[in-house]
Amino acid sequence: MRIESIAVYTANLPYAGKAYAFAGGRSHQDFLSTVVVLTTDTGLMGYGEVCPCGPNYMPAFAEGLPSCLSVLASALLGEDPLHITRINESMEQALNGQAVAKAAIDIACWDLLGKAAGMPVYALLGGLLTRSMPLHRIVPLAESSEMEETLSRYRAEGFRHIQIKLGHSVEEDIELMQTLGRKKQP
Repeated sequence: MRIESIAVYTANLPYAGKAYAFAGGRSHQDFLSTVVVLTTDTGLMGYGEVCPCGPNYMPAFAEGLPSCLSVLASALLGEDPLHITRINESMEQALNGQAVAKAAIDIACWDLLGKAAGMPVYALLGGLLTRSMPLHRIVPLAESSEMEETLSRYRAEGFRHIQIKLGHSVEEDIELMQTLGRKKQP
């Protein structure tokens, strides 16, 4: 099996809330998602997706991913996507850093490996350890009362794993966490 083509698609994903806000007055209304499709000479297609949380939140720059993927594609065409270690070595030789771009291709290769083996990727990675995976929600930075309301709503929806974004003054953040810690779960 050989990689015959690599297609890259991007789409803006709007944030469902008012804004995804965090410390330093930074916030985002949407996020750029990048999907990679590896097509092989056998007709099998593997899919990988990455979606960084904004250029001022983490080092990955979503708008730059298509350029990175173009560089990586030229190094990977004709390679066997089932030899994932070799694919990763080729990506390292072609482009320094850029882990998020490389992750999209890595995910697509694992998807192809699972399809070629007729197995789900979780089985290839060691097997199913739990029947379900608890999801978490993020309470974005906002006024304290709004954050309390968001936390209550998420708990009422059944979420038990919650990340709280902080970024007020240290004193306000401490008070907020103490207040939120006193809120009882339903």
